[in-house]
Amino acid sequence: MGAEGRVIRVQVLNGSREGGIGAKVAHELREGGFQVVEVGNADRSDYGASLVVARRDDLDPARRVAKYLGDPPIVRQAWTSDVAEVTVVIGNDRSRLRVE
Repeated sequence: MGAEGRVIRVQVLNGSREGGIGAKVAHELREGGFQVVEVGNADRSDYGASLVVARRDDLDPARRVAKYLGDPPIVRQAWTSDVAEVTVVIGNDRSRLRVE
């Protein structure tokens, strides 16, 4: 959850070759109180590293998601959509993520 109990909206994109990992990460995020608004495939399946993308100027939501998942790197890439505040891109190093 974000500041003042605000729910953080998260988009999960699978950028690895492992099928079903997006759903696993989404489940883990939901268990942590985050609102997963979309699960899908990234633009490619050869991301070497997982990352958390901050979609707003405020980095706090991305920091909270990253901390929950085991601290993958955070990248800032703002966009104007209201869909999600944070995007998680799952890379081929997905074993670094805290996912059961």
